[in-house]
Amino acid sequence: MKRRYLFFLTALLLLVLCLLVGCAEDNTEPMTLSCRVIAVMDRELLLAADGHPPIMALSPAANPKISVLRDGAAAPDGDAPIPGDWVLLTFSDGITETSPALPRGVTQMDIISDGFDNLAAVYLQVLTDLAAEQASLIADKSMLAVSLEATALPAWERTAVVAALAQYITGQYPAMTVIEESRSDLIAKGFLTKDPDSPRWHWQDGSILSVSEITHKCTDRKRYFIAFFDLSHAWTGCHTARDTETGIWLPYEKGGSMLID
Repeated sequence: MKRRYLFFLTALLLLVLCLLVGCAEDNTEPMTLSCRVIAVMDRELLLAADGHPPIMALSPAANPKISVLRDGAAAPDGDAPIPGDWVLLTFSDGITETSPALPRGVTQMDIISDGFDNLAAVYLQVLTDLAAEQASLIADKSMLAVSLEATALPAWERTAVVAALAQYITGQYPAMTVIEESRSDLIAKGFLTKDPDSPRWHWQDGSILSVSEITHKCTDRKRYFIAFFDLSHAWTGCHTARDTETGIWLPYEKGGSMLID
C-alpha cells in the first residue's frame, strides 16, 4: 500500500510540474527586434540590427505563418520586405548568438515605411559588380578583405553587407575566406607587405575591396564615393542620389576606371 501511495504521489507531482512548465511556455511574451533588410535571397532575408551579428530569417514567402504588416496594419497582398526596409521582427523563442544570428519562432514582420534607407543595398551592389568585373584577380586568391568603414553606414550595417557579399563570393569560390578588415588592420596583422624599394603594399594570397565616400562632396541627397580593388584598381566618379519623393537611393553611376600608382 505504501509503495502504491508513493507511486501515486510521484505521478501527481510530475503531472503538476508538466502543467506548470506548459503554462510557463504558453505565457512566454513575444520579443521584437528592429532590423534593416540588407538583402533578399531565395528563401531568406539577411537583416542588420544594432548590437547583433548579421541576422538570417526566413522570408514570409518561404514561411506562410509569418504575417506581414505595414505600419501596424495588415499589408496588401503581395507586399513583402525589400532591401532597405526597416522592419520590426516579432519572434517567440529567442535568437541565437551565432553568426549569422537566427531568430526562432518568427511570427510577424512589420514594415515601417518611414525607416526606409537602401544605401547599404547600393554599396552591396557596387561591391558585387566590382568583384564580378575583376574576377580574374580574385580567382587565384584564398582571402578577400572588405572595408566600408569610410562610408556613412553604421558598423552593424557594414558587417551585414560584408556577410551578404561573402555569400556571393563563396558561391563562386567555395575555398575563399571573406573577412571585414581595413587596410591599416591588414598591415598591422602582417597580411600586407612592402618591398624596401617600392612604395606599394602587396598581398600575395589576398585581395581587398573597399568603398570610401568623398565626404566633402556628400550631401543629404547625394553620395560620392570611390570603389577600390586589390590595391591597384579603382572606380572613380561613382555616385548615387536619393529620390526626393520616395527616399530611394537610385542605382549608382560609375565614372571611369583607373590604375593606382
